[in-house]
Amino acid sequence: MSKAITHSRLGIGNTMHAIGTFEIAHDFFRTTNGPVRPADDPDQPRYDARANETAKPPKHVIPAVSALLASLVLPLSLMFGATTANATEPQGQVAGWPQNQGMAVTQKSESKAPATVVITESTPVVTASSGYHIKLSITNHTGESLPAGKLQVSTNQHYNFASRTDLQDWAEGDTAIPTTNKLGEADVPAIGPDSKVEASVDTPADNPTLASILSWGPKPVLVTYLAGQDGADHEPISAIRTFMTRSGDGIPTADTPPMDITIAMPLTTSTWNVDPDTVTKYLTSGDDESKSTDTAHDTSANGANGKPNAQGTAPGATSASKTGQNPGGTTHETDQTDLERLALTPTAAQSANGTNGDGQSDAAKTTLKPTDRLPKSVEQLIAKHTKLQVVIDPAYAMRLKIPPQSSGIMQPGAFDITSYSALGDDAAYRSAGITPGLWNEAGAQDQWRNALGEAKQGAAAYAWQGDTKWTVAALAAARSQGYGTVIAQGTVDEGNTDTTQTAKYLIPTPSGDVTLLAAQSVLTELAQGHSTAKSAEGETSDAGRLARFMAQTAFYQMERPYTARNILVCLGTSAGTASGAQDADALMHAVEQAPWLRQSDLKTLNASQTAEHLTDERAQRLLPSSGALSSQNRGRLQRDLTRLSASRNDIARFENSILSKPTENGPKGATGAKTDGHGMGHPRSSNTANDSGDAQSLARQDARDTAKRSKNGASWIHEILMLHDAIGLNALSINSNVSDPPSGDVGAGATGALLGDRMTSSAVSVASQLVGGVSITPSEPITIVSESATMPVTIRNNHPYPVQVKVSSITDSMEIVTSRLQTVTIPAKSETQTTFTIRASTSGSTDAHLNLLDRNRSAFGSPQTTHITCAMRLSDKSGLAFIGVSLLFGVLGLWRQFHIKKDPDQ
Repeated sequence: MSKAITHSRLGIGNTMHAIGTFEIAHDFFRTTNGPVRPADDPDQPRYDARANETAKPPKHVIPAVSALLASLVLPLSLMFGATTANATEPQGQVAGWPQNQGMAVTQKSESKAPATVVITESTPVVTASSGYHIKLSITNHTGESLPAGKLQVSTNQHYNFASRTDLQDWAEGDTAIPTTNKLGEADVPAIGPDSKVEASVDTPADNPTLASILSWGPKPVLVTYLAGQDGADHEPISAIRTFMTRSGDGIPTADTPPMDITIAMPLTTSTWNVDPDTVTKYLTSGDDESKSTDTAHDTSANGANGKPNAQGTAPGATSASKTGQNPGGTTHETDQTDLERLALTPTAAQSANGTNGDGQSDAAKTTLKPTDRLPKSVEQLIAKHTKLQVVIDPAYAMRLKIPPQSSGIMQPGAFDITSYSALGDDAAYRSAGITPGLWNEAGAQDQWRNALGEAKQGAAAYAWQGDTKWTVAALAAARSQGYGTVIAQGTVDEGNTDTTQTAKYLIPTPSGDVTLLAAQSVLTELAQGHSTAKSAEGETSDAGRLARFMAQTAFYQMERPYTARNILVCLGTSAGTASGAQDADALMHAVEQAPWLRQSDLKTLNASQTAEHLTDERAQRLLPSSGALSSQNRGRLQRDLTRLSASRNDIARFENSILSKPTENGPKGATGAKTDGHGMGHPRSSNTANDSGDAQSLARQDARDTAKRSKNGASWIHEILMLHDAIGLNALSINSNVSDPPSGDVGAGATGALLGDRMTSSAVSVASQLVGGVSITPSEPITIVSESATMPVTIRNNHPYPVQVKVSSITDSMEIVTSRLQTVTIPAKSETQTTFTIRASTSGSTDAHLNLLDRNRSAFGSPQTTHITCAMRLSDKSGLAFIGVSLLFGVLGLWRQFHIKKDPDQ
């Protein structure tokens, strides 16, 4: 009975498919611009099928389309009709091949299959000599063993997809295409409970099925896992659908021009880490050792190891990061301080012997350490595929010994401009220290020149999309900071039903016109590791997504083979990691092997004359009115901004209310000093002192270091602020929701926390260490035996500059009290003791609570408690009274002895 049901489903499926083919063909000619003709044909009939437009095709086109439609439907119907009629013995089918292959087991099921099949390897482009290879992993999800079985792979050698919908329906299992042409099969051993095995099928180039393919393009492929090796008793367990793309190699068809494709890769990192030891050393000594250990960027034409950098640095060029100025001689907020360069670094998993593990070393023997080079696999990716358009974060490039060859730069720190605009709270960003000067285009160019060590080497700048879509407001924000071109990681005109075209738009904004380069959505989703739909089970792996990617590009070229287009595809930020680079390498290799594709570049795409000039009204229709921040991302963003603002205020308070004022001969704080753009004035370089001497430097035996140290405490604070803001910028980057390491723990130092959370916590830690560097030394309990006494309190300053604070003391008792406030100046890296007066009116005990206050009497630091015990026997006045009475009685006694009259009887 089951076989009868299977054959019934087969007949119904083939009949419905014949009908569906007619509908698909009709939709194809309805939604495209008529018959394919050369793009330069002036008589080519066209009509615009974009959304929100009602243009209709000319009347003379309809008869031609109808005739062509009829000519196609007839052979298609005959072909599928023949397949249906001969379903029991399909043409070209190898003896013993299941009759219901491709039909009975492809029905979508709501219940979870007992086993899943995942593609781990696949031939993305099939040529006349390549053959076809596919490797799969089969996992048993049940608590029982699955018997040995077979893995069968089949296709339909004559089928040509008629529309994008047809492709997607096959991927999701919503259409039944007969796949009766065998590609191969493999034996599958028994699979234990919750276990998996691997199996592969290798089809040689002379296989009858491959040799019989007479048209190039994507073909449907069905992979079926059947339990039981007996052909008569096999039972289908699971099946997935994928694609095989046949090139025109060896097929006698007319050659058509290839379609241009530009593949762009954002080169950023989510491995930023703040070295606590470097921060602690700078806070306590003011020494970053940058003057003698600067090896990150050599001042000569060669790198630190004497090797020329990838950009051909000019001889004698000097890195502006060492001078504190950009090559033009002006100062920007993006200038990198020595503390920032040493404390905030990318990290990499390194093996115990210190070599870069690049994801291949034993996790138990690796740790995260600072690195000044890209992962090896990323370096190889960029060197191997010269057409890959690398858009690098210039802040990341400054940390690399040899910056890679790049096609452009993005906003510094990969700052998320779209989320910034979507939140709509510029004041919160400024309060957190994230001003536009940190991520504008001028600063990006300065950082790029610093990374190369060249004073005149600029680069094309592109604002890269963040977590939300571009809006007119976000484009205006980018344009106001100098970015004339932005990159969108998805289609802007999603309602456009026309064929794929060059997605370049010129969009007016209040800050000026912006060129928007929009990536093709389907291809970009696949390239970034996402399936086109949850039900597309063949796209759950990198190999499966690559097969779909190549099939999709082939179909796009076949849609309009004579129309010049340049399709943009954006890789994800994971392509810059050791594991992600391998997937990017496989994609680039497949694209390079595809004769229907021709790789282009961003410069050519940006210079394209096919830009669509949008009016204000159309821009408002196409672009979302506001960024779609999820409630989770909005909450996280607001929380991080609040924490960054609080920690930055702590640093500012330390400078204004805790750090000692300059001497009378020096400048008054920041008065008259150049501002750093953060809303605080800091003299960049000054030899005047607010370090009013360090009398204890000789005793500490660090007088030489003290003499070398800058006497400008404001500059010291400025470097701390710059480090804080650089950390905050990374916390708000497009990688803020990326965990590091992306795939599991790689050893000591790996937390798996999100970059945004890690960076925010690091910024808070910097401020906490700064404020906590001034503290009250815990003291022993005090016992007094009189009405008054003194309580010594020691205050410690771990910083290289003097501080002035107030110390507050308050007790829990009304009978035992202390004086309230003492103002104390503590020299650099020293201790100072002050005393509080204790007064007691009775015996007892209490606690004195000690707090540090700044000059505005706001508490900071950790409070301390000193226990006071009063064991008073007599008060001072009572003692004097007793002494007086005693003396009086003594005098009276002596007087009586001398003046007593003796009794006559004595």
